[in-house]
Amino acid sequence: HVKRPGQYELFEENMQVHDLLFKAGGFDDPQYKASVFLDRADLIRYDEDRITQTIIPFHLGQVLANERSKHNFKLQSGDEIRVYSQAVFNNVRTVSIDGVVRSPGTYTLKTGMTVKDLILEAGGVSEDVFRYKIEVARVDPKKVDDKTYAETIELDMYSDYTISNIQYSFDPNPGGVSVERTEFKLQPYDYVSVRPDPYFRMQRKVTVSGAVYFPGIYALRGPDETITDILERAGGLRPKAYATASTLNRNDQIIRIALGQILKKPNSKANVVVQDGDQIFVALKPDMTQVLGEVVSPGIYKFISGQRVHDYISMAGGYTVDAEKKEIWITYPDGRSRHYNRWLSNPKVLDGSIITVGRAKEEEPFDRTEFAKEVASILADFAQVLVVVAAIR
Repeated sequence: HVKRPGQYELFEENMQVHDLLFKAGGFDDPQYKASVFLDRADLIRYDEDRITQTIIPFHLGQVLANERSKHNFKLQSGDEIRVYSQAVFNNVRTVSIDGVVRSPGTYTLKTGMTVKDLILEAGGVSEDVFRYKIEVARVDPKKVDDKTYAETIELDMYSDYTISNIQYSFDPNPGGVSVERTEFKLQPYDYVSVRPDPYFRMQRKVTVSGAVYFPGIYALRGPDETITDILERAGGLRPKAYATASTLNRNDQIIRIALGQILKKPNSKANVVVQDGDQIFVALKPDMTQVLGEVVSPGIYKFISGQRVHDYISMAGGYTVDAEKKEIWITYPDGRSRHYNRWLSNPKVLDGSIITVGRAKEEEPFDRTEFAKEVASILADFAQVLVVVAAIR
């Protein structure tokens, strides 16, 4: 651990350790000298056989302080001097941190380092919550054994990085501040985990749109708030609102809800507890019904209360020749579907319903010529069988 390591010429017979250290850069720089381990350096010298070597320790600090020191050996050809860094005898200790910090990892343990110091060195917290739970896992050689791997210490930290076991006192002088710490310092190899408070989150919100008096975004007050609670805060439904066709969107999935039933009986099981991100849509009455498929005039027709499926099919001009009368369905605005049967089931039509008349499967036309060929072939085969049987007899 010198400034200019390398091989040097033994230029005179009385060259000593101090002389070689000077040629290698010396130790006049106080900062550099502080990084050198002065209590020991080694002189590596060949034995008389010029094969094996002997280690001769000496006190480097004494040689630098006094050229007349007994440790300032006279050098011989092939000698090697090893100067050590402080780090060789004073191992750098580390601590680790993970969790909601910007740069989790392993860091050098500084003298007097606290949990807050480590969190700041790791870039601070990565999630903005009011409070954090900190766990320090510590390996104490005096306490660990086959049954105990580590001891844990729990701390609370707030969003301003104050920790419950650290107190702050402010200097009365303007612009001055002093920090007084109660003792909780990190020890080598401590493992620090920073976790956000599970009970704290930013506002959980739902969106209400459509036929309400005050559409918009609403912050949830608690975990049990329901659709009716939110709609009440939104001023309720407008006169033209159509509860039957209203929907709830959750995680990009449309959930059909019986909103009319829910509004009549808010305490029923049908009432839905809303979640963060839900979108409630209250539809307007469309005042129309759609007829699709194999009818003469498919399209949109005005809704007439009390009319049934057969009535709307008649409005659409009746069936086409390709209609499959066994495949007629009505889809209600709340997503439910029912099968239509002109003898057994002719349901009422609700505003916004869609009636679909299916198409009959196409059948291949009867080919008389091909049929005659197949019959003739069968009869010919049968005749051959009769001839064979007669011959056997």
